[in-house]
Amino acid sequence: MAGLTTVDVDAFHAMALFRRALQAGRLPLDDAFAYTPTVFPVVHHEWGTGAVLWALWEGTGWGPAGLSALRYALLGVILAGACLVARWRGATAAAAAVASPMAGMLLLFGASPVRGQLFTLALLTVLLVFLEADRRGARWWIAPWLPLCLAWTNLHGGYVVGLGALALAIADRAWAAGAPRAAWKDVRHLLPVLAAMCGALLLTPYGVAYPRYLLRALTMPRPGIMEWLPVWAAPFRGYAIPVFGMSPALVAYAVWKTGVRAGSGLPLLAVLAVASLFSSRHLSLYAIAFVASSAPALAGTELALLLARSWGRRPWLLAAVALLCLGLGVWKTVAARAWRLRLPDRGAAATSSTPWARSTAWRRAASPATCSRASTTAPTSRGASLPG
Repeated sequence: MAGLTTVDVDAFHAMALFRRALQAGRLPLDDAFAYTPTVFPVVHHEWGTGAVLWALWEGTGWGPAGLSALRYALLGVILAGACLVARWRGATAAAAAVASPMAGMLLLFGASPVRGQLFTLALLTVLLVFLEADRRGARWWIAPWLPLCLAWTNLHGGYVVGLGALALAIADRAWAAGAPRAAWKDVRHLLPVLAAMCGALLLTPYGVAYPRYLLRALTMPRPGIMEWLPVWAAPFRGYAIPVFGMSPALVAYAVWKTGVRAGSGLPLLAVLAVASLFSSRHLSLYAIAFVASSAPALAGTELALLLARSWGRRPWLLAAVALLCLGLGVWKTVAARAWRLRLPDRGAAATSSTPWARSTAWRRAASPATCSRASTTAPTSRGASLPG
């Protein structure tokens, strides 16, 4: 992730939209940035992300440093939360060592600085942590989760992933309980939470237009957008196919050896695996579920036991490998100056496949001197009607 130091171009559009909303006193329902006809009302599902990024970039005066701090804070939540869920579900250090490298490589597809999807990744991880705490008998998480839902639905349309994750967790626990009465007792407190999450879809500045927009956005084809292509057709398929292809095989091996356990999160993992197969954009979501579910499933397999025994016989080798990986990570981070974000290259923007990125106004707006005027000088054909 150290090499991903260029600010995502979506960030400038989101900040410009929020700046215009501040000037007008409300979120605009037309698209002032588009030079092609757009729908009305225009719904921007990342408007909350634009508010956060604007506050860090321009409101505080931190500029790219503010976005960098936000990025690493969210990545910290994702990595710590996924490992915590895996540990609570019974993962061993050896099993985590098998699953984590593949998950880390797949997480790269959503780690660019900084776009709304990173909020979805972090909040999905928080939800998995809360659900695992709930399975252990805790109920305190419901109170902080409800305001987080309100924030999530305004930060990114990936909120629907949270709805699906909760619904699948309820179904998984009801199935594991067996008898209808036991199932009802186990999940009845989660049903109001699911209903509240559905109701939060209406708690945006766009009202009922927001869920209608999401339905249209989720079902429309995007053949011209790279990240929405299937894994086998994506430009980076030479990297994605081997890594993604090995992960289901690893899970299948673990299930074959240890069986399907209740509360393993395998239903969510299976759904995200299918979604990732047909849209590489979902690979980062799959990475989180993969760590949280595959590492516990692998814990009782011969592969994990063999690795654990090998470590036990040669602890010095484990320490040497760990130090080597740490040294390489530090060297790569320092060499890439990963804490210093860069503005997009103008030449790269000009040769992009989207008219928005090729526009002269965008190339002007990509410089630090004119970034503050992006709300009036950065027209875009993507606009807010169908944001990425």
